[in-house]
Amino acid sequence: MKKLFTLTLLFVLFASVSTFAQDKKIKFSVSPSLALPSGRFSDVLSIGGDLEVKGEYPLTENVNFTGAVGFGLFSYKNSGGGSTTFIPAIVGLNYNLEKLQVGFGVGYVSYKFGSSSSSNGGFTLRPQVGFDLTDKVQLNLNYTSTTIEGINVNYIGISPVIKF
Repeated sequence: MKKLFTLTLLFVLFASVSTFAQDKKIKFSVSPSLALPSGRFSDVLSIGGDLEVKGEYPLTENVNFTGAVGFGLFSYKNSGGGSTTFIPAIVGLNYNLEKLQVGFGVGYVSYKFGSSSSSNGGFTLRPQVGFDLTDKVQLNLNYTSTTIEGINVNYIGISPVIKF
C-alpha cells in the first residue's frame, strides 16, 4: 500500500510538472539542506543533509502550487557508524508576501534505516517559511514530520533555495 501511494504521488507530481511546463510558467529550484533531527529521532541520529528539486506553478498572484522530490541522509551517533537515507516527495501551496513566503506541504517520506534491505515511510506534513535574499536565492526553514507506524520521525531543514 505504501509503495502504491508513493508511486501515485510521484506520478501526479511529474504529470503536473509536465503539464505546467508546457505553459512555461513553472519555475524550478534546487535546495541543498542541512537537516537537524528533532525529538526522539535526535537521540539516535546526528545532523544530516539532503538535496531537493522543486517545481513551482502560480495559481494566483500570491499563491503557488509546489512539488518537491529529494534525497538525503543522516548518520548514526553510536560508534558503530552507519546511516539512514530518506526520500521526500512533497506537494503543497506557498503564499507570497513581498520577500517572505509561507507554505505548507503534505506528502510521503521513505526512510531506509541502517543496513536494512527494506524501507519504511509514511504520511508527511511540512510547514515552511522562506525569505528572498535576491531574485534567485531564498533562505528557507522547514519542519518535516513523518508518521511511520505510530512513531513520528521529525527534522528541521535549513537551506538556501537556488531558483532558475
